[in-house]
Amino acid sequence: RACGATENLKTCSRCHTGAYCSRACQAKDWKQHKVRCKAIAASIQASEEPEKQLDGEFMRSAMNAQKKALRQAKKENVPIYCASMTSRGIVAPGMPVPDGVPANFGLKQAAVLEFHSSGGRINKQFLGEAKYRDYYDDLVSNEEEWLEFFHHPLNTEHAEHTCGVLGTLATIYRQRGSYEQCGQVLEMEMKVMDIYKQLSSAPGVSGHKYIVVKDWMNMIRFNLNMNLSQTEANISVFRDLCAHEITYDMNFDEQNYLFMIGHYFPRLGGTVTDVRNLSNKKVMVV
Repeated sequence: RACGATENLKTCSRCHTGAYCSRACQAKDWKQHKVRCKAIAASIQASEEPEKQLDGEFMRSAMNAQKKALRQAKKENVPIYCASMTSRGIVAPGMPVPDGVPANFGLKQAAVLEFHSSGGRINKQFLGEAKYRDYYDDLVSNEEEWLEFFHHPLNTEHAEHTCGVLGTLATIYRQRGSYEQCGQVLEMEMKVMDIYKQLSSAPGVSGHKYIVVKDWMNMIRFNLNMNLSQTEANISVFRDLCAHEITYDMNFDEQNYLFMIGHYFPRLGGTVTDVRNLSNKKVMVV
């Protein structure tokens, strides 16, 4: 309703949210509408075409569009409301939290909104840390309630989002040098990750997202172990990271770990089995 009209309005054919009285009205509002239009349209396409969720380039573009839309809303002081679908119904501001949904579910929504606004990136000011920490503290205080909630198949997305938030908080702690706190957050993430793994292995469910999220957690664990000089603890983690790079056929420029094996043991085969069979002694050499 860019011009204030209330009758005979037509919605945007792409996102179905903007309402206009004419093409001229729509064209006038396009500069403001295009950012959120692209974000909403991408979300609709991803929900209607599940195979799109396996397209890395599409998902990166969709996340960037969402991030720009959220930034635009913040810049213009537009209120942002977060509504979430759960196994027990919708959770949104002003609505009672359904039975079976953690009482402080709003902390999860606030943390995830911050996570999506930043695109999962961490800046020098560690913006978003307070919301991530508030959610983590509630996970610890009400662990049984939250883990039971995550176990439901319809709450898979919430388990995935939680892993993203905890991974970001763990990285903030590691970069700051708060290694004990980083380890504690990773312990909680592992508990959620185990549930997420079970949900992702169900028939008809793609495990691609789980594999990506698990790889990110392994990278954080690897870096933490290096910071603590716990190299032996990194043996299995290193194998997992190399196996991931083989599975996704990453080239030399994309590799963070596998290239080291090629440097020290150029005659070693390049299969996941070869990496798994690499002796602990050789891994320690790498």
